[in-house]
Amino acid sequence: WMTAGRRPAVGAPTARGDGRPETPLEILAPGGAWYAVHDPHRPLDEARAWLAGVVDAARRASAVCVIGAGAGWVIDALEEQRGDVRMLVLEPDSACCAAMFDRRDYRHLIEAGRLMVLGGPAFDGAAHAWRVLGRIAAEPPRLIHPVIAVARREATVTAARIVQKATAGALANERARRQFAAPYLLNTLRNVPALARESDVGALVDLYRSAPVVIAGAGPSLNRNLEELRPYRDRAIFITADTALKPSLAAGLVPDFVVAVDPGGPNARHLTHLPPCDTALVAEPSVQSESLDAFVGRTFLFRVAAHQPWPWLASAGVEMTMLRAWGSVVVTAFDFGIAIGGDPVVLIGADLAYTGGQPYCRGTVYEEDWALRVAHGESLDDIWRGDVARHPAVVETHDGQAIATASHLTQFRDALLHAARSASASVVNATGAGILRGEGIEQGTLRRIFEERSSLPRRPLPRRELEPSVAAALRQGVRDLRSSASMPDEWTSILREHEPPDPSLPAQLSAIVARLFE
Repeated sequence: WMTAGRRPAVGAPTARGDGRPETPLEILAPGGAWYAVHDPHRPLDEARAWLAGVVDAARRASAVCVIGAGAGWVIDALEEQRGDVRMLVLEPDSACCAAMFDRRDYRHLIEAGRLMVLGGPAFDGAAHAWRVLGRIAAEPPRLIHPVIAVARREATVTAARIVQKATAGALANERARRQFAAPYLLNTLRNVPALARESDVGALVDLYRSAPVVIAGAGPSLNRNLEELRPYRDRAIFITADTALKPSLAAGLVPDFVVAVDPGGPNARHLTHLPPCDTALVAEPSVQSESLDAFVGRTFLFRVAAHQPWPWLASAGVEMTMLRAWGSVVVTAFDFGIAIGGDPVVLIGADLAYTGGQPYCRGTVYEEDWALRVAHGESLDDIWRGDVARHPAVVETHDGQAIATASHLTQFRDALLHAARSASASVVNATGAGILRGEGIEQGTLRRIFEERSSLPRRPLPRRELEPSVAAALRQGVRDLRSSASMPDEWTSILREHEPPDPSLPAQLSAIVARLFE
């Protein structure tokens, strides 16, 4: 089945005597016959022929997806032909998965981030499968074992869907990298003084052990949810995504924390021109610098990855606690709620859907945009329909109700479900609408959660600032950059790859470094 032009031994039914396979690895088909998964005599040659004759592109690709690797000979062939190839393997049959790891030790590939193996039929860890594909510009070749595909059809179909999602995730991540790597670099450098001045979010870990935490997204249900929260506001730690801060303040509910992670310029609007409040900011240092201005002395910083300029910062001894991020700031806010010890963690405004035809709740910064367009003659319903139509429509059915959403929102839902399943705390969705449903998240109401609870005592926030020696090393690193004839190659490469192209970026980088700590 792997080669063209000759009949291989694999795929033929094998003789059965005592009911046990007679060849190294066989699989039972639905009809009751056993089939050999590999040529029992030359399995590696067979795998090489598969790559050369059937999917030649796999020999040149930086990543390959394999559905049904059997005992893993195709992994060996891929590694042999392309030493740096990344491999996502989904094995529909658990016996094959066991045979793969019995035959050979693959830990060096897994630890290097070049191999991920997910075993069926559950395929645990699928939400992070995209990571192993790395930086891809097109869909990677997909190799599907025909014998395993027939014998384990349902699990193979599930695996194909996971591959499709993983590919979409990796492509989206690469697009985001090209779009945001330069702002991430430049903004983080602009905020180096804040890194030296403000606190690491690690100072807050376990501060509210076993205290209820409410996390607000800016979904269409938030306005109703805020009214539901009002009687119980003093009974929980209240965290909002940056988009949900202004609606919460407008409702008279001041959050304890607001979380920001997006380096884009428009996101700074959520954190500027605020009324006086004592909310603390939990931020990735790549946010726009003006986002930090209203929170001086009340900012807690974290990082989401090891992107530039973190290797340079690490060389000066600067380290920051990591929080999880996947597309939506609500994912990061959830991870923060878990990190501070929240239990239960309650989500509101987390529709991840266009409830009532709205893209967001009322009172966000987008309200100003809507009002301006209404003043020019558009109807609010038409504006919302246009905003919703910017993303391909997805309809999910829950409890017999059709719910309008979009593919990026379903990805955020999947990321939250994965995070909830791995959390030690109980997680409750009190939004009352939308698509945030699944294993790991209970559906509930704020009244049921908080009616019998008492007020929480408020505590002063501890801080963890840079050690003086690290701050001094950071300043020296800045002086070294200024005296250098050129910036690090990794930085200039990021600026060159930025989309859309911007020839002003190198000058911006030089100007930022020149002004640091002045």
